[in-house]
Amino acid sequence: MEALDSGHVAGAGLDVFVGEPKPRVEVVRHPRVSLSPHIGAATGEAQERIGLEIAAIVEEISAKQPA
Repeated sequence: MEALDSGHVAGAGLDVFVGEPKPRVEVVRHPRVSLSPHIGAATGEAQERIGLEIAAIVEEISAKQPA
């Protein structure tokens, strides 16, 4: 907050913050802060990527199991 107030940091875009889901009021109301919901993984592309990653992990674990 000091860096934003002093102008050392021009602005901040946040989707994760301390005290989530209720951030500090001064964070929410700061004119140099832009908040967004924590939904970065809600895109189709992100869901596909995580699905492939999980499948690879399952495949790796299965390969290590005795037959």
